[in-house]
Amino acid sequence: MFADRARRQRGSIIFPLIIAVAVAVASLSIYYSQMALVHKIGNNRLMIGTALKAHVSSVQAMIISQKSMMKTLKSGLNGNLWRCLNDVEYTCTQSTPSPLSLISETGDDTNPFVDQTAGTGLSANLDPCTGYPSLNCPFRYEMTWHAECSDGTGSCKAPDLFFEGNLLVADNVKGVISLNTKTYYLLYRVR
Repeated sequence: MFADRARRQRGSIIFPLIIAVAVAVASLSIYYSQMALVHKIGNNRLMIGTALKAHVSSVQAMIISQKSMMKTLKSGLNGNLWRCLNDVEYTCTQSTPSPLSLISETGDDTNPFVDQTAGTGLSANLDPCTGYPSLNCPFRYEMTWHAECSDGTGSCKAPDLFFEGNLLVADNVKGVISLNTKTYYLLYRVR
């Protein structure tokens, strides 16, 4: 009788033990799969962040490049930018930011490096794309230019000119990695 009761107790202990081990194994596998996902997302954010910094460095190099800057200033895509900068008789009234398309040394108006056409942007691989904001076109590097008059009127000849660049992220689209866009901000005084 004592042996039967001991066997029954042992049997009743083994079943909850098996359940506890199964729950622990399932919990650990879920934990490790989530950790792997977090690690993958972290690596993607790091790779994309590094590529975006390289993109911004290319923008900076084009602003410094005399050939690229001349193409950008003279581009028909940039309105009266050339006149505001070079025509001393022209009254520049560009106090509000206007879109700025940046042209590379080898580019032209048909393929600007930074394209301000509505809906254009950059894919996750930073290739030019259309359809921003979307999962296939999640980034846009938006550039503007504006003039500042020393007399504060907003209308003058030979004003100070500024280029400004901002990274836009389609963070309202499911699946797009969110980034701190302030890291990619640029402000250049051209004159």
